Amino acid sequence: MKKIINNIFLISACIMAISTSSCGNKKENKVYTPSTSEIIQQVDTVIAIGKVTAENGTALIASSTSAMVKDILINEGDTVQVGTILMKLSNKSGNIDVAIANSKLQTIQDQNTITQKDIEREQINLAFLEQKYKTSKSLFEQEAETKENYLNDESNYLQQQQRVAGLKKQLQVNQAQAKEQKLNIDKTAITLEDYTIIAPQEGIITNLNAKIGQNVNTNESLGEIIDTKKIIIEAEVDELFADQIAVGQEVTFININTKQNLGKGKIIYSSPTLMNKSILYETANEADDRRVLRIKIKPITGKELLINAKVECQIKIK
Repeated sequence: MKKIINNIFLISACIMAISTSSCGNKKENKVYTPSTSEIIQQVDTVIAIGKVTAENGTALIASSTSAMVKDILINEGDTVQVGTILMKLSNKSGNIDVAIANSKLQTIQDQNTITQKDIEREQINLAFLEQKYKTSKSLFEQEAETKENYLNDESNYLQQQQRVAGLKKQLQVNQAQAKEQKLNIDKTAITLEDYTIIAPQEGIITNLNAKIGQNVNTNESLGEIIDTKKIIIEAEVDELFADQIAVGQEVTFININTKQNLGKGKIIYSSPTLMNKSILYETANEADDRRVLRIKIKPITGKELLINAKVECQIKIK
């Protein structure tokens, strides 16, 4: 029995020894994973995805009123200056508006003529009733007229006064309407004349879709103007490195596809808040729950960048 117990103890000791040895080997083979803060401390260059865009945005080529394109003086790709005449338009449909406005004016003027004749007729009647009232009053005071006739003549006279005053007021209103209608006609007539669309900013004509003879609506897009001389790069930096980004830091632009160096620039703006990622940020294996810091970069040296091109921005943080 004692021998059996000793054998069991020996086997148990061997198993414990083997287990301890195995655990020791596992501990020695475990891979060390650095913390996020340790990773950030070792990084000296942050990668951000950026998009080339015009600093002043895109200016719309559009008509301020409904009209027909009469002439197009520019082509897509042309460089224009502020005030350059781009197109000539004609508002032929305004003839109908003028005709309607003239018809309305004539109606008002005809009504004014009728009202004026009514006033003249009613003023004659007023003069007659006034004289009749004065006569009745004088006779009543001499007790040669009844009170009933005197009061009746007075009432007729006062009512006629109100009738004439009402017609005069109506004539004033109609005359004001006629004056306003004339102004509307003059305004409409101006739109019948050929007018021009001029460039609101300097730049290159793009997305030109206007055609001669085309009827366009107010503010309908006929093309765009992009100032390619003043460009910036809008980029997004992962929030892990947001605290490491500052205005003035140097940035290198890299072609995303060819990895060719395109030039250098500096950060001119850094957003005070973190935002959700946009479609610009397409770095693989990035967590969807992380946000980004949006920045703007001013190119300083290098090749001419294409508007809307995506570039890799390497930002030196150390």
